[in-house]
Amino acid sequence: MSDSVNWTGGFYELLLILGATDDARLDRAVRALWRAADVRECRVGPDLVEVAPGADWRAPLDRWLADIAVAVYDDAPFGRAIIGFEVDEDADITAGKRYAARVLPGTDSMDYYPATT
Repeated sequence: MSDSVNWTGGFYELLLILGATDDARLDRAVRALWRAADVRECRVGPDLVEVAPGADWRAPLDRWLADIAVAVYDDAPFGRAIIGFEVDEDADITAGKRYAARVLPGTDSMDYYPATT
């Protein structure tokens, strides 16, 4: 995380594993996502967000994205959510180390598992 070469591109994301979907379910999920994140417009371009190497920013960002996932789940239930840098489903979980945070449906609510590395 602290190697500056790690920060020369790529993306940090909230990945929602929706499972089988139809257009109406996908539309509900997108609308819930934008509402929960308080998105009013969408801009694309380089240098919209700049972060310094280190992990001080990560825990609050992961928690915010996890809260968004929980809000989306209320409108469009999904199998799991994964949060992190260029995450690829569960490939970021190895030997008990989680490089990505996860949000999973629990018995009564969503369970949040922060990244451990």
